[in-house]
Amino acid sequence: WLADSGTTSHIMKIKSALMDFIPLKLHKIRCKLKNVLYVLSASNNLVSMTCLDKEGGQAIIGNGRVTLKAPGGRVIAKVKLNNGLY
Repeated sequence: WLADSGTTSHIMKIKSALMDFIPLKLHKIRCKLKNVLYVLSASNNLVSMTCLDKEGGQAIIGNGRVTLKAPGGRVIAKVKLNNGLY
């Protein structure tokens, strides 16, 4: 998974993981992504920071890290900058 500030949709390349109202596991944390696009040719799964913000969540960037928070403030991911990507 990559956190992407430029995409306007969450993107998933794993069709079997796309099921309505079923939580997905990101490490040991569960979260649900809404309105995910299935893109077979995608090189990575993307979490849209734009969509997260519109849904009431947050993406906090600084010091080579991004912290993604669900609506309500629960941390759903902490990611280090790696090769120019979060």
